[in-house]
This record gives sequence, C-alpha cells and structure tokens, in this order.
Amino acid sequence: LLAKNGFGRLIHFSSTAGKEGVPGMTGYSASKAGITGLVKALAKEYATTGVTINAIAPGKIDTPLISGKPPTDE
Repeated sequence: LLAKNGFGRLIHFSSTAGKEGVPGMTGYSASKAGITGLVKALAKEYATTGVTINAIAPGKIDTPLISGKPPTDE
C-alpha cells in the first residue's frame, strides 16, 4: 500500500547486539541481526518507490537484563 501511494516510512528497532553479538544473549543478538538484514534487503527492494525503510540500533541501555539484576514490579 505504501509503495502504491508512492510514499511511506518504515522504522524498525534493532540493536548494536545484532552487529557485535553479545555473549550470553545469543538469541537476542541473532534476532536483531535478522532485523538488520531484513531492513537492508527491504530498503533496496523499495528504493525506487518513495518508501524509506530504516532501523534504529541503540547501544546498551542499563536495564535489569543487562545488569544481571532480577526484574522488579516498577
């Protein structure tokens, strides 16, 4: 539908873990690498349609998962 209209923006969330790999977070790293590959391929497929496809890949954010602390109900 976006390509048919000649305009659109798709933004996906990835992670630097998809590029670097994170020990102990293999599944997460693999899934984010998959998003990066998907976005690159789709961006090339739709390059001439007026639709842009991008990924945002933030770095490490201090969360309970990253710091090794148990999650809280906050």
